[in-house]
Amino acid sequence: MNSKIKNLLPPRYHLLELLQSAPYRQVYLGRDETNQMLIIIKCFMVSPENAYLREMSAAFSMQHPNIASCLDTLYLGEGCGCLIYEYINGGTLRIFLNNNPLKLKIFFYCLRDILRALQYMHQHGTIHCDIKPENILLRYRQNKEIPQFVLSDLGAAAFVREAQMGKMLPASPAYIAPERLYEKYSFSSDLYSVGVLGFEILAGQRPFSGTTDEIFNAHLSTPPPLEMISHPHLRDFIGQLLEKNPEDRLGDASVALKLLFNLAQGKMAIEKPIFELPKPKELSAHFNFKISYLKHRQTITFKQPVRQILALDHLLGVGFDNHWEVFQETTSIFTLFNTVSIQNINQHLIYSNQGKIFSLNVENRQRCCLCSNCQGVKGFDVKGQFLVWSAGQRVFWMDLKSQQETFYRSENYLFEPKICVLENGDFVTNEGYMGHRVVLRTHDTNPLNTWELNGPIINLQSDGQIILALALDMHDQTRYSLCRLEQQKSPICLQLPSNLVYICYVSGRFFWLMPTGELFWSNKDLKIQSVGFLLEHKDIEQFHFSADLKWFVTLQTTKQQSIIQLWEHQETTNYDTAN
Repeated sequence: MNSKIKNLLPPRYHLLELLQSAPYRQVYLGRDETNQMLIIIKCFMVSPENAYLREMSAAFSMQHPNIASCLDTLYLGEGCGCLIYEYINGGTLRIFLNNNPLKLKIFFYCLRDILRALQYMHQHGTIHCDIKPENILLRYRQNKEIPQFVLSDLGAAAFVREAQMGKMLPASPAYIAPERLYEKYSFSSDLYSVGVLGFEILAGQRPFSGTTDEIFNAHLSTPPPLEMISHPHLRDFIGQLLEKNPEDRLGDASVALKLLFNLAQGKMAIEKPIFELPKPKELSAHFNFKISYLKHRQTITFKQPVRQILALDHLLGVGFDNHWEVFQETTSIFTLFNTVSIQNINQHLIYSNQGKIFSLNVENRQRCCLCSNCQGVKGFDVKGQFLVWSAGQRVFWMDLKSQQETFYRSENYLFEPKICVLENGDFVTNEGYMGHRVVLRTHDTNPLNTWELNGPIINLQSDGQIILALALDMHDQTRYSLCRLEQQKSPICLQLPSNLVYICYVSGRFFWLMPTGELFWSNKDLKIQSVGFLLEHKDIEQFHFSADLKWFVTLQTTKQQSIIQLWEHQETTNYDTAN
């Protein structure tokens, strides 16, 4: 025991046992003589990183039940400083994992507590930078079966300003985020470490092992072996935390905590091994949509940005930065993780996740896997039993019943190809240096027809064997053209009004909103029809319809919040001769 430290400590604190020793610090079990409570005394010598001052500035201001409390700080002179921490009686998570069988309950409680701690730290501008089982302590409470998990050791913690300057201290190789190897890190880096921790709890081992260099290389380029996690939705959740690219990763502790809660409450899809083919709803030829028939049903507000909305009959699909949630009234009923692309077909959500494409029935929450090997998927379309998806310049066609598959390389340079599957299995994509060329191909990828349009293709849809292409004017980017394409015929194009606010496609019709609040539509006949004026159209960024046009949803965005409103269309059978 260091007699120098013992002599410099005030009489209140008494050293009992050396627990850990490193070149510039020593950790002791001690006792506070004023109340006879056990404490942890962490002593620092002079170090190049000013370790005492760093940890003191990070730890002394933290007051949270899931963060080890710093009770006192002492400067003892001669370059020596001490931090006094509360003593937590349950040992480390590492010891617990080595001596106890896995219980799913432990996963949820542990990650809940650690995410709560990170939520608090991140809100105070601090990144922990060294999440691992050795730095998580267990606090056992009277009459409680599950311990409280407490984050400790803020010695590597960094403030946001240090992250922006690229300053960092070494961390444990097995838990380090890939970007930290390039001296770049953020709050998201802590979430990656939580992903490694969660993987280890569920699978019984870390995702990557080997020498330090081998582990670093794996963090940078090797996909984690998520198949070792048996529960499919926990696999999705951990996979989202372990994304290599911080922009693709679930990087907000508050959002991760909410998704974990949804997982624990069972608000996830139910796996269904039987393949189910969703069929689009048939829209009545006499259906007459008018804004005057809309009745307001509900309003939901969010503080976080909303990226996309879907009307799923009486349900709402809401896309955030890294996940989707489906709401019934104002209650979130289930969550989809890290969806790259999503499509709505008659109460089924077709979406991609972790190199797979799923079909999810939103009514009963049953999902089945349509394609299990779709690595790098960027976009897709499905009609009946036919699926076409793209990954970079490769485009794949698949018959979902027979599992027959073909692919070709697309001549697409600036943009990911847009895709539309026809009912007979043929499909169209856009190609060319600016994505302006539409090519119709057979299921064996042979070209049938090619059309050259005047700008990049924004959307491709079909109505029977007729193709509808929405193209942006290359000379005036405030204007769009809606083009009707048929085999062996030249394109017939309708120029849409300039400066439209938003445009979407539903059930054979393109709808668009003008700054005045007037809503229009057109279909394969290329006739523009107005459906009326939205009275509350200010700040509307998006809108969407259910497949039968009976439900209408709008997204308004202000500096403070995202506002989503759901409307029901109550007249569905009136015949309008103008229609």
